[in-house]
Amino acid sequence: GSFRDDDFGYKFFEKTGWSLVVVSDGAGSATLARKGSQLACNSVVDYFENHLEIEKAKDLENKIEAYSNDKTEENFNEINLLSKQILYKATVYVHNQLKEFADKTQTSNPDLFNNPKAKSNIDYFHSTLIFALFKKYDFGYIIQTFGVGDCPIAVMNKDKTETTLLNWLDVGEH
Repeated sequence: GSFRDDDFGYKFFEKTGWSLVVVSDGAGSATLARKGSQLACNSVVDYFENHLEIEKAKDLENKIEAYSNDKTEENFNEINLLSKQILYKATVYVHNQLKEFADKTQTSNPDLFNNPKAKSNIDYFHSTLIFALFKKYDFGYIIQTFGVGDCPIAVMNKDKTETTLLNWLDVGEH
């Protein structure tokens, strides 16, 4: 792109002890990507701050505690499933926020939507999105990640000698 279309956000949730880091890189070919990346980051933070299903989050915490005491495959699989459900709902929330904003923007400013290659209003806001939700426990950290696009998420050891990739890059046409 001709200028930076990136955005980021972070939040420590005092009530739960979880932290969130989110990054979005707007696609240079999408004319409203700067707003798309900003809205994506803000929506992720908003979801975990105001829309996360409390019962599902408590269930995840209980499963993590159970796994710390009994590292069975069943406990691990239950954590994995709950994590995926929580992260999925967050991404659906972000998508819906972007779609709603795109549709409102098209209604109020139709002259901005003049790309014949765009298949829908949301195409003008294309951005990558990665985020990590993490919490420190007595036994170590739990890190849940989501990524769409070509942005890597990695952790580095304390000695800064090794990194571990936490997602697979989603590369394609956009």
